[in-house]
Amino acid sequence: DSYMVVSGVPRPRPDHVQCELTLDDFADSVVADVNAAGLHRVVLVGHSMAGLTVPGVMDRLGERVVGVVLVSCLVPEPGGAAIDLVPQPLRGYLRRRFARAIDDPADPGLTIPRRLAKRLFYNDISASAAGPYLDRLCADAPRVFFEPATLPMARPGVPITWVRLARDKAVTPRTQDRLIARLGADVREIDSGHSPMINRPAEVAAILDESARKRSAP
Repeated sequence: DSYMVVSGVPRPRPDHVQCELTLDDFADSVVADVNAAGLHRVVLVGHSMAGLTVPGVMDRLGERVVGVVLVSCLVPEPGGAAIDLVPQPLRGYLRRRFARAIDDPADPGLTIPRRLAKRLFYNDISASAAGPYLDRLCADAPRVFFEPATLPMARPGVPITWVRLARDKAVTPRTQDRLIARLGADVREIDSGHSPMINRPAEVAAILDESARKRSAP
């Protein structure tokens, strides 16, 4: 059987210093979870910033990865960085703020302001439904936004499904279309903003189930 692992960010550890986390830390965290679960055939599922993590996980797991599902992800071009995909004028603000967090160890880092996060990530979700997620906002790891992409997302024999979010304000449909064309991904669309797992969970689950069935061992 094929299994799914949602590719995310490292679990907090006492030795983690947020401003020092790198994409290697992200990928290592996911691989540790895969190995701990004893999974041998994996469909990686990435959402948003996890598009930065997936290539490193693929590189580490090799032939164990049988498919990839990207839900409106940030996927920089080779040599590019995540910050390049952030829409203006937000890009300039984040570039300055993240650079400050890297340069000054005493800086608490940048937590996206609540009102901005609501507009970017939960624009089609009611305030009451978005509230619990906004309450858990925390500082981003700044270095990963500037790290150049060195590993390819597209690999021979590993199909990519892109879940296009038609009302996304964080990774706009225009940006998604450019990334889809570059990756040659198979496309599924959901008429939602950036967080369909909250208000369109059945549609997300159906796409993931479809991908798992297609990659099941004979």
